[in-house]
Amino acid sequence: MNSKHQMYFFRVGIYAVGLILLSMGITLSTKTGLGVSTVTSIPYAISCAFDLNFSLMVFLVYGIFVAIQFVLKGKNRRWLDLLQLPVSIAFSAFLQWFGTLLPLQFDAL
Repeated sequence: MNSKHQMYFFRVGIYAVGLILLSMGITLSTKTGLGVSTVTSIPYAISCAFDLNFSLMVFLVYGIFVAIQFVLKGKNRRWLDLLQLPVSIAFSAFLQWFGTLLPLQFDAL
């Protein structure tokens, strides 16, 4: 395997570890009541208001964001941009997994 392929797998591995850590951090911050990030605030509000699954709402909102981005890019869009959807599925799956793995629920500090 040449160094270009090794670097590609290294980058994918680093990205995957970052995705896992990000989803764990978002799960911890929402479960402990310490707040949500700006990107997950809309799915969190929707999931709380309508008593829906948070990770499903994250996927749906991210999917809407990808669709809007696809339209806004116009002629500059590429089909490769749609690879954000599988990453969104993975991110939502990790959110769901950490949500069930960490059954925390705090009402006050």
